[in-house]
Amino acid sequence: MKAKLNGWQRIWVVLSVIYFVIVVVFTYTAWPTESKIDNSWVYSLIDKTKDPNDYTYQIRDAYKDISDKELIKRINAKYSTNQDYKEILNEINLKYQSELQSLWKNQFRTAGIALVAWLLPIAIVYLLGLSVGWIYKGFKNKQNF
Repeated sequence: MKAKLNGWQRIWVVLSVIYFVIVVVFTYTAWPTESKIDNSWVYSLIDKTKDPNDYTYQIRDAYKDISDKELIKRINAKYSTNQDYKEILNEINLKYQSELQSLWKNQFRTAGIALVAWLLPIAIVYLLGLSVGWIYKGFKNKQNF
């Protein structure tokens, strides 16, 4: 059986597809990855170990030929024996190791949020459209009597 859509439903379908593309783009930019976690990890370590007059991004830029994972190892090796930094580094390392371990859960959660962020508004718009159409038909039928 071929479903026939009226003009308003066709507009709703087209806008739903456009909105889907927008949600996919935003989800792609927010998608948690191992490299994003490593990058945040490096910047957190640099920020806690740098001189107050230095800028974190400048220090990272000075080591741009080194991967994030390698720089994490080097920073930890350099400062792990220093008692002033040991506790801070351990706290940062535990936080990001935990994030890496729960990466798939965070990805699943991000996908679920994206799905809800797409489905909920389009369902609400569709139901509002049906409601307005139902109300309009009620007034239109009343005028015929």
